[in-house]
Amino acid sequence: MRLLLLQEERHLPTFGGGHKANRRLLEELAARGHDCLTVCPAFNRDTTEAQFRADLAARGVAVRRAVSWHFRYAYRGVEVDGLATPDLGRRADWIRRRIASWEPDLVLVSDDGRAYLLAAALEAAPGRAVFLVHNHRHLPFGPFAARQDPEQHERLRRSRAVLVMSRYSRDYVALHGGLAAEAVALPVEESETPPRLGAPDNPYVTMVKPIPSKGVHLFLALAARFPEVEFAAVPTWGNTPDAAVLRELAARPNVRLLTPADDLGEVLARTRVLLVPSLLPETFGLVVPEAMARAVPVLASDVGGLPEAKLGVDYLLPVRAMETGAGEPPPQDEGPWAEALAPLLADRAAWEACADRSREAALKRLASIGAEPCERLLASLAEAARTGDDGPSTMSRFGSRRTRGSGPSALGQEGGGSEAREPSKCRA
Repeated sequence: MRLLLLQEERHLPTFGGGHKANRRLLEELAARGHDCLTVCPAFNRDTTEAQFRADLAARGVAVRRAVSWHFRYAYRGVEVDGLATPDLGRRADWIRRRIASWEPDLVLVSDDGRAYLLAAALEAAPGRAVFLVHNHRHLPFGPFAARQDPEQHERLRRSRAVLVMSRYSRDYVALHGGLAAEAVALPVEESETPPRLGAPDNPYVTMVKPIPSKGVHLFLALAARFPEVEFAAVPTWGNTPDAAVLRELAARPNVRLLTPADDLGEVLARTRVLLVPSLLPETFGLVVPEAMARAVPVLASDVGGLPEAKLGVDYLLPVRAMETGAGEPPPQDEGPWAEALAPLLADRAAWEACADRSREAALKRLASIGAEPCERLLASLAEAARTGDDGPSTMSRFGSRRTRGSGPSALGQEGGGSEAREPSKCRA
């Protein structure tokens, strides 16, 4: 197959879970003999061209400059076209011409918050666009959308398929968008078994992406509750650093800022407990099983896709979730979080029991997912696109139709049904 990915996030470095999943999927498929191309921004607005080139040179990657705003390089078998222009019309025009010349079997469009990627893909490759949902904020419908966009909604209906990362996200897309989505598990990890990095003597209680909607103020409240404990925040917010949050973090004597890394293991090797106190429901929360696979206990909000990401392992904790994607998060009660965190900090046996159960569950999940199920699904979609079979995968408000060949056995999805599972406790 020839697969072209369009996304609004740079290819390297890769800090966010969704974009890391996109990159790893293409790397795995390239290793299996498929031609893979990513079209994306070359670098963030706060990054200079010199910094961009230095970062890639440190990875042993040679950059070719095609035109003044277009860079090309290859990484782990994936070709990358990096666009360094803020002009969305210029980007869209270039994407259409690139699709026409490269002739992909499928065009994967990730999120598309500014609604130009999918439009270009549908124009240049009708019937071959597959939409990936990593963030409900970027959808054109539903309570968490940054904006309601009927035209983009109609484009989603014309897509070959809509792929989501959890049952929660599948149901959200069905309820608010009237679309039949398929839940898939993208391969985020390397093929080797992740190393065991968690340890009760690791220094930090850590949070990744400390912003209000991710629960940074709950994180700060816990840091105040445990002044003798070192806390760490990893600022992975891309183009728009939150100056107010940085000031709040810097004002706390027991809070450190850690440098983000492509390899989350560099952070987890210093983490005793990971906090994921999201207030805006996550579509899945890939950081959770990543940490669990490395034997790091995770405390996560009991909202959105995080209960699926926790894989039946304690601790899921209550929050007052945001009901829309706008406005400030509601005030939180850190009491239940402090009660759950205390034994993991003070009782070695409790920490080890949770770490062992977390790693066991996460490794079991890893054994059941990978590139092959995604490869089968994409091959079936590409074949349907070639033959004109079925057309776009859409649904009415309460009825659904699956794309041919996309049942649970072909997907490696995050569970095949919506039945509840009894959580497995790991308290000592």
